[in-house]
Amino acid sequence: SGYTANQTDATTVTNTYKLLPTKTDIFVDKELTGNRPTPLQADEFELILKDEKGTEVQRAKNDANGHVVFKDIPFDKEGQYKFTIVEAHAGQTINGVTHDSRSVHVTVSVYDPGQGKLVATPLYNQISALIAPFANFASSDSSLPPGAISVIDNGGIQKFVNTYKATEVKVPVAATKTLINKNTNEPIQLKGGEFEFTLTDSNGVIKDTKKNDKDGNVQFKELEFDKAGVYKYTIKEVKGGTTEKGTTYDGKTVNVTITVTDDSKGALKAAVSYDNDDKHFENTYEAEKAKASLEVMKKLTGRNLEADMFEFTLTNTADNSVQDTQKNGADGKVKFKELTFEKAGTYTYTIKEVKAGTTENGITYDAKTVTAKVTVTDDGQGKLHAAVEYSSDGTANSTTFNNVYTPAGDTSVTLGAKKVLEGKTLEAGKYSFVLKKADGTVVETVTNAADGTVTFSPISYDESQVGTHKY
Repeated sequence: SGYTANQTDATTVTNTYKLLPTKTDIFVDKELTGNRPTPLQADEFELILKDEKGTEVQRAKNDANGHVVFKDIPFDKEGQYKFTIVEAHAGQTINGVTHDSRSVHVTVSVYDPGQGKLVATPLYNQISALIAPFANFASSDSSLPPGAISVIDNGGIQKFVNTYKATEVKVPVAATKTLINKNTNEPIQLKGGEFEFTLTDSNGVIKDTKKNDKDGNVQFKELEFDKAGVYKYTIKEVKGGTTEKGTTYDGKTVNVTITVTDDSKGALKAAVSYDNDDKHFENTYEAEKAKASLEVMKKLTGRNLEADMFEFTLTNTADNSVQDTQKNGADGKVKFKELTFEKAGTYTYTIKEVKAGTTENGITYDAKTVTAKVTVTDDGQGKLHAAVEYSSDGTANSTTFNNVYTPAGDTSVTLGAKKVLEGKTLEAGKYSFVLKKADGTVVETVTNAADGTVTFSPISYDESQVGTHKY
């Protein structure tokens, strides 16, 4: 009970009251918010208990449940003792955790209940960022000794709340573009800005629209993420699946997955992946084929020109292959079959007469060569155009072939027959023979020779009598 009896003489006993010191624990709690992947760890945060003068009394760390205990704070006399609890790193952000900058004021009421030992009762002020004056927590509870302070239901223990927030991460998303000329099966150099693409999130919201640069790169603005998760996006070409002015736009959809992870140290990290590792769009350009018709003229001097009298060849100079062979019409025109061109360029052909430079049946054939240069251009709008330019090694680049007919001199023919007489010797002049034209006109009458030959006089023909004569 604190009293010690001591007999000082025969009739006197002196009791001495000795008051023993006491100790108490001071408690606070620690909470970590912000959904850090790694939950609150034991001994992760340190708090400091200071006395009324600001002198550090003790440091303590939290356990896995967030409880912090300042143990065995000693008291050897009655009184109201004031303490302040703060975070060791108050207000600082370390590894993504912002430490609570508030403070908790604690009053420890130490009193003598008359039992020889001090009793210490801590009472906690509401946690606050302000330095508030200590309130009078004296209780009116009559069941407690004077000066004692009752403990409220939860002991008044206050909670420090640290907040975790990882820094945002920025993620680039990109695609590539090429344009292939199907007429040549070669890539077309991009100018930049020809094609447009959208980046759309999983809710169908377009997050960005960008065009390609001259190197075919499509770079969307960086996406920002403030929490871990898996995010889905799609990339599409604005005119995907359509054809316009010779260009067919790629109709594919590129699926993008962005996986954001939290390292529990305040940093978000992001990894970007594309389905099948494919983020490439390929457009094709195909111009409509061009056609060209080549034509020359044929003239014949010295006689009338007839259809199909003369033959001509069309030769490709690139490989000396004969592309076509045609004859003249009655009007002198020589028309080759239509040529088709699938790509831009310059194509050269030569036209010659089959019997060029020779003379046959009185006709001297023109030896000239006509060159036809076909220039094919692409208008960039889906069409090829062909322009033909002729030249020749003849006079004034003429495309007319001139053949000359030179009539032959007069000619003659001798007609005859043979007379045979059986059983008797044939006599000269014994039999007469008549030569008639087809219309019955008598040309000549002759007799046989002794050997039986019948010979008419030669019949002469001039240029005016070219043709067939029947007798």
